[in-house]
Amino acid sequence: GPFDKFRGDWLVDDEPEREISEAEAKAITACEKLFEKENGYDIAALTKPTMVARPIQGSDQMENGILAMTDLDREMQKGGKHGGDLVVAEGEKQVMTMTKREIQSRGLLVSAGEPAEKMPHVGSHTYGEIAARGFANVLYHVKPESNDTFVDLGSGTGKAVIAAASLYPVHKAYGIEYVKPLHEAAQRLLSRFESQAALSLPLYRGGIKPDIALFQGDLLDLDVSDATIIFAACTCWSDTTMQHLARTCEKMKVGSRVISMTQSPELDMKKWVQVKKMREWYGKGKLTWWIYKKVSE
Repeated sequence: GPFDKFRGDWLVDDEPEREISEAEAKAITACEKLFEKENGYDIAALTKPTMVARPIQGSDQMENGILAMTDLDREMQKGGKHGGDLVVAEGEKQVMTMTKREIQSRGLLVSAGEPAEKMPHVGSHTYGEIAARGFANVLYHVKPESNDTFVDLGSGTGKAVIAAASLYPVHKAYGIEYVKPLHEAAQRLLSRFESQAALSLPLYRGGIKPDIALFQGDLLDLDVSDATIIFAACTCWSDTTMQHLARTCEKMKVGSRVISMTQSPELDMKKWVQVKKMREWYGKGKLTWWIYKKVSE
């Protein structure tokens, strides 16, 4: 059915309000004020190329460099069915093909011009970002410690990485973002954090300063062998990317945790336990989160 991938979002109750410490409240407030400086949604909207998805036809014609939508395309977007591959185009020479399953909406934030075999996770770049208080509630159940390395796969403007380093004394916190303008915004936010916001945080004033790094590139290429906590906001991730996440998680050491959102990776539940399934704020609304912990090799 159309909701299979979301694994019953509507069945999860909202989390009850919990008491937070003064130090956590200060960290959340500092993050909220800092995060106002960079609006990832606005950046993503400006970055989004004008793209359309449509069936490949033998007589395809370009109109001003863009393939026009047809009535069949609109039917597809409303749930209609047809066979064949689809094409996404931006400019006459920038064309890629992918399966219907990998097209999840019109105008996905993807890099046009890459051959399909080099973009197996097309459809994974739709943007969203954390809410500081909601993410703090999720991390409360993860309980990061001083020997943990937190990694955000698809880090956007870097807010989850900065929040993790603000709220808990992690050893390292880093993320990778495919879209260059979002990565550039993340670098600006990190610079503001290190020069201003961090100075007011209880952790930093106590001498704890996690190693923070933000990279620009493809999450499929990132070496995360040192990760003990992986965060994946995988609402629009393709099957290929979800499979990569599951393979990555299986290589993690015992005691590691995985946080996923809206979709849950297919883990070997003989080695993993589900710590929590919860609904919590993410950006503009509440979504379902999963937290897993690896308990055996």
